Amino acid sequence: MEVQVEIGEVPEEGNFGFDEEFDPAFADVSLGPVEINGEFYGDTTTVSDEDFASWNIESEDLEDGDVVTAEYTVDVPEDAAGETYEISGEAVFGDESVETGTTEINVQEEDDENGEDENGEDENGEDENGDDDESDESAVDADVVFDSPDDVEDVWVGQQMAVGDLEDANGAEIREGFPSDDADNVETSAIDNGYATFDTSELEDDEPYHLVVHGDDTYDDKYGFWAYETNFEVEMSSVVSQVSSTDFSFDSDRDDGYDVVVSSDDLDEDELDEIFGADDSVDTSVDSDDGVVTLEGVGNADNLDADFSDAEVGEYNITFDVADTVDSDEATVEVTDEELDYEFVDVSEPAQGELGQITIGVSESDTAAVVLGDDDDGYVSTIELENIDDEEVTLLFNTHAAADEPWIVHEDSDAEIADQDVDTELGSDEAFPAYNWDLSVGDSVSDNEIDNEYDRDRLVVQDRTTPGDVSLETAPAADEVSDFDSYDDATVTATDSVADEDALIVTVDDFGAEGIIAGLHGDADLDDEGIVLSITEQESGPIGEPTTWSTDADDEHLDAELVNTAQDDYDGDLVFVVHNADELEVGDDYDVEFEITDDNRYVDDEDDEFSEELELSIVDRVVEWDAIESLPAEEDATANGTTTVAPGTELEANADSPNDEGGFVAFTDAVVTAGDDGAHVFSAEFDLAGEQDGVLFDLTVEDHESDAEDTLEDVELVGAEEPEPETYDLDVTVENEDGEALDADVTVDGESDWGALENGTYTVTADHDDYKSASEDVTIDGDDKSVTLTLEEEEDKNGEDKNGDDENGDDKNGDDENGDDDANGDDANGDDGDDEGEDDDSTPGFGVAVAVVALLAAAMLALRRDN
Repeated sequence: MEVQVEIGEVPEEGNFGFDEEFDPAFADVSLGPVEINGEFYGDTTTVSDEDFASWNIESEDLEDGDVVTAEYTVDVPEDAAGETYEISGEAVFGDESVETGTTEINVQEEDDENGEDENGEDENGEDENGDDDESDESAVDADVVFDSPDDVEDVWVGQQMAVGDLEDANGAEIREGFPSDDADNVETSAIDNGYATFDTSELEDDEPYHLVVHGDDTYDDKYGFWAYETNFEVEMSSVVSQVSSTDFSFDSDRDDGYDVVVSSDDLDEDELDEIFGADDSVDTSVDSDDGVVTLEGVGNADNLDADFSDAEVGEYNITFDVADTVDSDEATVEVTDEELDYEFVDVSEPAQGELGQITIGVSESDTAAVVLGDDDDGYVSTIELENIDDEEVTLLFNTHAAADEPWIVHEDSDAEIADQDVDTELGSDEAFPAYNWDLSVGDSVSDNEIDNEYDRDRLVVQDRTTPGDVSLETAPAADEVSDFDSYDDATVTATDSVADEDALIVTVDDFGAEGIIAGLHGDADLDDEGIVLSITEQESGPIGEPTTWSTDADDEHLDAELVNTAQDDYDGDLVFVVHNADELEVGDDYDVEFEITDDNRYVDDEDDEFSEELELSIVDRVVEWDAIESLPAEEDATANGTTTVAPGTELEANADSPNDEGGFVAFTDAVVTAGDDGAHVFSAEFDLAGEQDGVLFDLTVEDHESDAEDTLEDVELVGAEEPEPETYDLDVTVENEDGEALDADVTVDGESDWGALENGTYTVTADHDDYKSASEDVTIDGDDKSVTLTLEEEEDKNGEDKNGDDENGDDKNGDDENGDDDANGDDANGDDGDDEGEDDDSTPGFGVAVAVVALLAAAMLALRRDN
């Protein structure tokens, strides 16, 4: 017997209860499952005996409009035949109660010892004349048959539903909602041979309905049920080769052997039968009229064979319909004539605790399988992939989780894990051994081996290495470093001195072991891995020991969060953010220690433990100007100072001159930059251009995160200095006409050491003994400049060039190019024998001078020839 109640408004407190009285008493009563909206509810409080039953549900588990269903199982005494039992109920919710009416149960006499009832029918449904009385399933064609309205149960949407024992009814209908609802009609049926038949295709998934029977008082009850879709799916490779087999599977919420109808616009019924009837375990029926093939009773079959060897190369769209419901799924299959192939493209060599990276190549398939290890090695791990949409897939093998589920598909690869398995005696807290582990790849796996192996390789796991340096860092308080994103965005500086309220960060370089990090989610996980961070006072009071804050302590707990455990955030370095650094005293010094203890699976004993210690000082927030007596009246007048606050901190500064002085105030921000030994610096630029020289003003700098400030009084504003002009380099190269470099004397505007030059035009001159001088004007305009001067060869002192000829072809002694003149050329007086018209009365002195010149010329020529 089933009791169903729809919940109205749910009160904030109180329980929903249901009380039933049985008259007369049953021999035994038990409460079956209680459901809320069709889902099992297992926390009911139940009290029952032969004449009473009660159960309740916590109100916090209910919502307005929920439907609660309870089922009773009752036994009657042996002599109860013909007896009528009445069940009356009351629903109680908080302080309110509602009568739920009375239900009658009529007890019929059971069959006699010979299997015949009072009408002479035996247990097989045959009457005394031996005729079958098959008025049930044989009398109606339906997918699901209920012998009577009381037997109505949930149905799959799309099934033909038949309800019997309705000989006295005038008709029946299915309505929406629960029996208590006055809801709309969905389906109507006449009565045929005692049965009402309904098509449930129009019913909605996961919705309640009820059966209403029309007739005399016998059918006053309404009969509730739910309709569901089966969530039917087909799993099949999207790429199939003609030269290799493939498989397919069905999955749904059903657990019976349902039929599946296969159809395709690209394949006829005979081709479909060849493909999907290839599995000997499947019976098929071919419908030539509709061009479909039915796979009979396959249900949720797994790994059925499909044979595409006779199918032409191309793409096929195939539809799979559940025969008796509305459920359907489709698959698109590309048939190729190329062979299936797999290979190992790249295999890394991880250290223990790291992620091994294994890249496989996949050709003509969207599935693959990899096996790592061997039964003889005591470890085998398998992974099967599906929906591969790339020619390469990169897998990550977590050596730190080798005993659990070690495989991950890299985020850049387009594939899904269909299944993975580990067969080993290795404990989940034991180190995966450093070893050369065998790898094999293929299409599928069974019994820890690849079914069809295509390639082999090895995953070489190295011994775990020790971490690198441990460092302290800080960041401005305003950056509010609390997780990796805020750490990544903050201005972070390595330091051994941290100002009060600024962030305290501890980093460990080259820790590696991505596999360890991927599983860390809190202090407890750090403890399990033997990773400990602690901070200890260097000095304490006269009584007691120095206080130590530690990640593995309960009382003085160090709240240091490892913020970069996500795969995208982790680059091999650990980043701890200390959230309770405010418990450290300003002005005190501390020892910071990072340890990897023998609780870590990669540390064999205490001798192999890792530890590194650093010193930390917590200092007060201080800002202080340098000794500044004056600033220039410029637009970028700069005042410098020092501070203990973290680099990146933004300070507020102002220059304020009272009215009786300059009567101005200028505001600016100064960003702290890193300095030495924690003495960081800041520079504040003020626009003081145009202000009166000689006036006095005050400089003030303030820290937003505290009350730290500093003020310099009576700073003098002095005249602006003339800016130094911009200068540029001039590079001069000297060469001859053949392009050969010459070592010449070079001047710029007459200066041989010209240095850097301002903008302007300059004359560049080059001199060389054997060449003619050359000059060129060069203009410099905001850039460095280079110039090349080319020198021509110079004549020698006798008028000959370096080949002995002067520019006119005559030598300096009057010889022409043909050498017709004698050594002296003309006579000393310049007269040859043919000259006429010369006056014989020439000046004596001039004649002597000419003679002397002639004698000197003759002597020099003789000397030249001797040489």
